[in-house]
Amino acid sequence: MPFKRTGPGKALDGKPKFDLRQFDPAFFERLRAQIGAAEKRGVYISIMLFDVYGFMDRDGTYPNSLWAGNVFHGPNNTNGIDTDENGDGHGLEFFFTSSPQVLDIQRAYVKKVIDTVNEFDNVFFEIANELEAKQWQHEMIRLVKEYEATKPKQHLVYMSPGGRDRVGQWSQLPKEDVLASPADLYSVTRGWNKDYRGDPPDEPGNKPVFMDMDHVAVQHDGDNEWNNSPSTPWKLLTRGYHQCMYDHDYWKPTTNRASWEATRHSIGRTVEYANRMDLVHMHPRGDLASTRYCLANPGREYLVYLPRSGQVTVEVEVKKRSR
Repeated sequence: MPFKRTGPGKALDGKPKFDLRQFDPAFFERLRAQIGAAEKRGVYISIMLFDVYGFMDRDGTYPNSLWAGNVFHGPNNTNGIDTDENGDGHGLEFFFTSSPQVLDIQRAYVKKVIDTVNEFDNVFFEIANELEAKQWQHEMIRLVKEYEATKPKQHLVYMSPGGRDRVGQWSQLPKEDVLASPADLYSVTRGWNKDYRGDPPDEPGNKPVFMDMDHVAVQHDGDNEWNNSPSTPWKLLTRGYHQCMYDHDYWKPTTNRASWEATRHSIGRTVEYANRMDLVHMHPRGDLASTRYCLANPGREYLVYLPRSGQVTVEVEVKKRSR
């Protein structure tokens, strides 16, 4: 954990309570080592600064309750902090609090993470997955940007399209709010457009966008034809999306099938093509190809996808060379 277990007193797991004012160097050394190992393998890491579900109850008693084991649950820290401010058995007020003490700890933690990983290029930050707290997320995004402005490197900050509110109910953020946020990139949710599943529309293009299959395509088992179709990565690339695959094999490795392996292979192939192209100048141009799946820098470069066998027509701009 990020915090030292100093006591006095025992937390609910029988070990010393956490002091939320003292960081544990071992946590941050491990984080730095993992980011460095990933960079050597060419892997990007999204650092999710805060987890939402650790502040929600599941059973009511330790150890089956996530909230009961949280360091911001009163019995587990020496600082007198319990973010279940309304006594409903959840600590989600952590993301909506006006407590100066809690806000100071949040800010100190974010700065400590940035100090730990700022030297790396393979990093971007996500504030919190599946969280509705728009104002708090915006404040954290600005904190990351302002603090990193004093550092050698600056990294992208990612915002997801909504999720749990202060009492644990699902609350989707309006698309315009996410697009207007200070975040550098975002992900879509099926609630914005049912066509995200199967025939994704072009996105505005002013920010990088993820198609996160957990928020668009999947049931709880993570298995359906849009999530694990080998054609999906190509459709997403040519429509201007990055893909976050909800990998069934992660949950149930014994049920892995050929379609999943083919989909993973397709993702790898799209990465190969993306690395070959001048991607920064490429934009979705479905109007140029009869299949409507086209990524183009007109007159210079085109990538067209055929979802099935057959013919495709492409409108190509030819630039004349001057003598």
